[in-house]
Amino acid sequence: MEQFQGLDYKIAYKRIVESKTNQEIADDLGYSHQYIKERWLKIKTYTEHTEPIAKT
Repeated sequence: MEQFQGLDYKIAYKRIVESKTNQEIADDLGYSHQYIKERWLKIKTYTEHTEPIAKT
């Protein structure tokens, strides 16, 4: 997660650590659900090609 910065870090943190949904993240950060969904898909795609993220 430390490779992310700014909004991507916030989204990744809220999804992975806080286990929030895209809608909850959108509400927290003031973005649309669709925008958060698209950013999360890009983040997931990036992480699939790098080191695995610890899953609980």
